[in-house]
This record gives sequence, structure tokens and C-alpha cells, in this order.
Amino acid sequence: MADILIDGGTNEYGFHRGLEIKSRRGDIGQTWWSTEFRNAMEKEVDPQELEIGRRSARKSLINSFSVVPGEIEGVFNESRDIKFHPKIHIDSIEMDIWQELFNKLLKESYAVSLLLANRMPETLAKNLEEYGSQLFPEGPLNCSCDCDSEHKICRHVMALGCIICETLDSNPFVLLNAKGLSQDNFNKILETAWGQDEWQNVAQDESITPLEAHVESFYKQLGELDDHIYSATYKNIEVLKSLGYPPFIPSEDRKIQTNLGQLYK
Repeated sequence: MADILIDGGTNEYGFHRGLEIKSRRGDIGQTWWSTEFRNAMEKEVDPQELEIGRRSARKSLINSFSVVPGEIEGVFNESRDIKFHPKIHIDSIEMDIWQELFNKLLKESYAVSLLLANRMPETLAKNLEEYGSQLFPEGPLNCSCDCDSEHKICRHVMALGCIICETLDSNPFVLLNAKGLSQDNFNKILETAWGQDEWQNVAQDESITPLEAHVESFYKQLGELDDHIYSATYKNIEVLKSLGYPPFIPSEDRKIQTNLGQLYK
């Protein structure tokens, strides 16, 4: 079963919708990490296959893709009856290396906060190199497809790569999961490092009264409030005279100005 599945869903007639990308021209992928992936993806690719792959991605011909450690597989909708399954193979990293790496990165709260915000910290790529691993494929891509193309890196793989690039902009765990680090595993590393068991003990502390015990009295006033807490004075201001009338109101139409002036006091 896939750790990540990105699916375009189905339309009202039951047909699969393709995955849509925002980029309508030029390069696909805006962040530094999606750019790194795209640069590796485009190495030693036939220019025509690359261009057709981009067009295919923009036509939403990739229905879905799934991610497991070591592989990203897409479904390319060639026609209603013909589908191809392009795959991009990624060198996976053992979990003990990820654990050791994050024991080091946890000392840099900024790097961890970036990942929690779905941003890729540059220090992650640099630290992986110290362990003899690469975060991004060096290119050309290690890929495969069940089509009969004569090109090793076919248009179907390129279309899948384009979809991955744009998805990476908002979800770097697509690549990290293929490298062997799922978001669940990342969260478990943080829970262990930050003492999740201690938090659970606090949550189970019997001295803390559950909220359910206060449902009936939650909105009841516990006592009289001092006058100064809720007393306030208001000053009438003619808002439109202070801010000016909207430019779409004709300056000669005094009736509209008068009516609006009465409303915005």
C-alpha cells in the first residue's frame, strides 16, 4: 500500500480527472528543492520527449501518482482505454540514518520548523552528503515505463516528473517519503526527541478537570463584573467624509452620497 497517494478524483460521469498544475508555460516548480529535482529530471532527456511530457502534464493526462520508499509511480491516461505506468526509482535511505541525522538536526530548531511548515531546509541536503547520500537524483533519472517508446526517459515519465515538481513546492515529503522518511516517521522522531510520553502523562493528570464536566456551566457568568470592564464610550464619525467617497459613485449624485453617509456613521 502506498504511503502517499495523490489522485485527481472522478468527475460527475465517473471518469477519472487528471491532476492539474498551475504552471501554464515555462519551467514547472518554483521552490529551490523542486528546481533541483527538475534539473536532475531533465538531464539527458530528448528535447522533444521533454516538451511533449510538459504539454501532457498541463493537459492533466496524469490521473494519479503513488509514493513508496524507493519509487514514485504514476498513471498516464493515454486514452480512455489505454493507460501507461511511468515509474521514477529513487535511492532510499535506511531509517537508522534518518534517525541519526535528525538527532543532529534537532539542535537546529530552524531546520525542523521548516519541515513542519512543509519547506525543505537546505541543511538537510548538506547533512545527507556527510552520510554519503544524496537528497536529489544526480541524473539522468533511473526510471521505467510500460510503453513501447525507444527513449529510455519517455514522455510519460517526463509528465509524471512535472507533476511531482509542482507537488513538491507544497509538499516536500513526496520526495522524502521516496527517500525513506515518511511524515509519520518524522513525527515519531520528534515525539521521541521532545518527550511525548511526558506530555501524555500531563494529559492524564487526574487533577485536571475534563472540559466535559463544565458543559452546563461553561457560558454562565460566575459573578458580577466591574463596570469599568465593559463600559465604553463611542463617538459618531461620518466615515465617508473621513475616508472619501468611493470613486465609482458619481460626484454629482448628491442623493446617493447622502444615503450612504447616513448608513456609514
